[in-house]
Amino acid sequence: MSKQRSNEQNNSLHAMFQAVADEMNATGITTKTVITIVADTYMDKELVKRLIWKPLQEEHVGTKHTAQLTTAEVNKVLTPFTLALGEIGITAYFPNRIDNLHNNQTYENQSNN
Repeated sequence: MSKQRSNEQNNSLHAMFQAVADEMNATGITTKTVITIVADTYMDKELVKRLIWKPLQEEHVGTKHTAQLTTAEVNKVLTPFTLALGEIGITAYFPNRIDNLHNNQTYENQSNN
């Protein structure tokens, strides 16, 4: 049995969702581009997760919640996720340990201000 995705993978997923949302907003890609039924609004990490990642996760590994992902399943979803974003000109970068360390320090500094 595969073990559940690690905290590091979870942090990387959320950092990637935020980076994708930031890049989409910088290039003018809104939710209207991603799905045409909802109101036109700017992307954030939760919308990236809910509208793009989770449908791909359900399709490719059959689970609904990111907490249910195993370490191997993260990679099974990451490939179609990056391909789908590439079709609209967005690059998804999965952060590494050093990136996560920096992101956590930045978050802590913002929380202390």
